[in-house]
Amino acid sequence: MKKFSVFIWDNNEYDFPMSCGFVPHITGYLHESDTPLPGILIFPGGGFCNVSPTEAEIVALKFCHLGFQAFVLTYTVNPLSLTPSGRQSIQDAARAIRLLRKHSADYNLIPSEITVCGFSAGGHLCASLAVHADSLKDSNTALNSVSCRPDALILGYPVITLENQPYQHDFCERLGVSSQEELLYWCPEKHVSKSTPPSFIWHTATDSLISVRNSLLFADACQNNEVPYSLHIFSSGEHGMSTADEAWSAGPPDDPYATLSQLTALLSAARKDPSLLSEEQTSTLVQRIHENTTFPNPWIGAPNPEVAVWPQLAAEFLKQQKN
Repeated sequence: MKKFSVFIWDNNEYDFPMSCGFVPHITGYLHESDTPLPGILIFPGGGFCNVSPTEAEIVALKFCHLGFQAFVLTYTVNPLSLTPSGRQSIQDAARAIRLLRKHSADYNLIPSEITVCGFSAGGHLCASLAVHADSLKDSNTALNSVSCRPDALILGYPVITLENQPYQHDFCERLGVSSQEELLYWCPEKHVSKSTPPSFIWHTATDSLISVRNSLLFADACQNNEVPYSLHIFSSGEHGMSTADEAWSAGPPDDPYATLSQLTALLSAARKDPSLLSEEQTSTLVQRIHENTTFPNPWIGAPNPEVAVWPQLAAEFLKQQKN
């Protein structure tokens, strides 16, 4: 297997405030074979304040084993609710899909079989990309002619609606939502249409952080619009279960690059310029990095064999969509 990372924006293209040198990037996990394979682009969760390492490489390796060329997107987030990420994260997602399609030959990738797989807030990003793809434009003329519509979705315990939810304030603050129109934009269940990609959706009935009703809402929208979908509600399990297997239970297999990229860039800048963050904000940032680089990690638990079958189920669902 070949592993690599590539920035998705040139320096003069990405000017997100408080990036402090961070640039969104794709980390790829490729089979060293000349045979083109389907691709999967993974959006880890993290509430749009970080990019969770427990839903990054471990998921990519699982889908590599299932015969995919796998990629993880480390997208723009708002670590301390200082600068709203706005639509930068969805533009990151759209650019990543376009780059994978444009360079599909380099990655031995089938350009018409690119699935996006997102967890929690990453699931919200996946669903939002899928329903808004036709309206997303790229500043690069050559890339703008390449479709950013994913060919299928995998949504794991996704955040879907922002309306009347306990997390609404936090998400609106991190995304910079200040109007009803913008709030509705970030409710993907309201924008599902017959052109929405086939969707595999899974959740646990006992998720106490993000209600299973989110997955039911998206599935219902798919049903009403004749979008092929597969919905799996597992009987038990908390939020953030990722692959739910022994590898997940043991913790991320390497350095948690997905969350550290932007957090450490911000911390480094704050240490060089103490006026950038307050002492309390710096302390919070240090604690967040510590939580994501030490164990036991609060998002890791015992394996759950019932839930751990979801990657195989998703792979079979994707195969069915080609028939």
